[in-house]
Parts: sequence; structure tokens; C-alpha cells
Amino acid sequence: MNQKLIFLMGVSGSGKNTVQPGLLADESLQLEQVNTTTTRPLRPGENHGLFYDFVSQERFDELIQAGDFIEYALVHDKYYYGTRKSLVQDVFSHHKNVLKQLDIHGWEQIVHRPEVRSYARSVFMTISDETIRQRILSRDETIAEEEIQRRLMSAHYERQKATELCDVVIDVEDMTPEEQCHRLKDLIVGLLW
Repeated sequence: MNQKLIFLMGVSGSGKNTVQPGLLADESLQLEQVNTTTTRPLRPGENHGLFYDFVSQERFDELIQAGDFIEYALVHDKYYYGTRKSLVQDVFSHHKNVLKQLDIHGWEQIVHRPEVRSYARSVFMTISDETIRQRILSRDETIAEEEIQRRLMSAHYERQKATELCDVVIDVEDMTPEEQCHRLKDLIVGLLW
């Protein structure tokens, strides 16, 4: 298989949603998006089918039973997220690569699945705790401090695991979105070949 499944990962607020459209628009990368299937509710400004397919827990369980997930995980002890095998295979059938957002829990599953790891690659974006806090609050000023602390604890775990398991870890703290996109493009080119 020549096509690759590139997982774009990062701590909360690291800019994954900001850079993904620029990477997808770069025709030289031959990337196509595959949505994440999730049980979490839509956030303000989000649309079903743009980055995420929002489903009920019942539907998610049906997809698990059907064997249609490359990986799936319970994130922040709240909602399930997963990568559907059928969607990835459809993109590969058109001789394109897949760019997909993922969390570190999903990548931990893939690392232990040689049949998937053979075509899956990972890039992890990180930023400081203070920037995470600022970006979470910019999304939702009413978020509880307990929730912010939980996300910061998750970020510490994610950074540690990314250092151990990911193909590339990049600190994007002081980069503009354009600089992030340019640097990520260079890294992805290296992972595709």
C-alpha cells in the first residue's frame, strides 16, 4: 500500500483545526480529510460533517460491533471518538493520502496494530500550558476551573506519550498559523515517502 494515513495530533488548543484546511488545500500532498466520528455534542460554530460526524452513543456502539473502527477511545472520560476504516479505505481507493485528526489514546492503539501502523504516520503539535488555558477560555469563558485543570493534566500525559510514540513532535508555541502550516507540510512530505 503506497497511500498513507497521516494523523494530526496535539494538545487542546494547539491549532489542529486551524492548520488542517491549509494542509488539505495543498495539492502536492494529495491529502483528503476523513472525519472523526464522535459522541460529543456540537460546539458553537461547528457543523456536522466538517471535521466531525456527530452520532449517538447507540450508533457509535453499532459501528464498533460492525468492526468499522481503526481505533476509538473515550476522551476526557466523557465522549467517544473514532476513525472509521470504511472512510479511510474509500480515500485510498482513489489513490490519495488521508489527513485525520486523532488524540494520543487512539494513536496508542494504532502503535500496537502492525497492520495499521504499516501505513499510519503521526505528527503531534504542542504548546505551553498557559497558551492552552488562554485558548480554552477564548472558546468558552464560562468553563469551570476544574475542567481547565483536567485538560491541562491530559496535555501533560499527551506530551509524554507523544514523545515516546509519535513519528514527529513539534512545538508550535511561537508560530503563526501560516508558519505552522508550512512547517507541517515539510514534515508530512517526509512522512509520505
